[in-house]
Amino acid sequence: MAYYIHSLPGRLRVRSSFIKHYPTQAEALKRRIAALPGVQSVKISSITILYHAHELAADTLLEMFEEAGCLEGALPSRDHSAAAAKAGEVFGKAVFDVFIAKALERSLVSLLAVLKSR
Repeated sequence: MAYYIHSLPGRLRVRSSFIKHYPTQAEALKRRIAALPGVQSVKISSITILYHAHELAADTLLEMFEEAGCLEGALPSRDHSAAAAKAGEVFGKAVFDVFIAKALERSLVSLLAVLKSR
């Protein structure tokens, strides 16, 4: 099932072939989401939800889509998300360390060149 997700704080858009193929279930999902505290409006063509980001998380809404069968396994498990975040953190630190090492190396070479020319 094809889908597209775009999320900004307070606005979530989900396009899914589920909406076209299962309009009754899509309408039921719309009503369930509209009943959530913090939801300002819900439109179905592609489903666009405007909500108060301080009251409701996009993950909560996306879990409802998955429960309704709209996304069929599109959301990663929380364990995988945590592992991916940790891997990104480790990779970022490694890149930063290499950057600092190269910058210090170049500074030292420049300093030695200046001292040698005197």
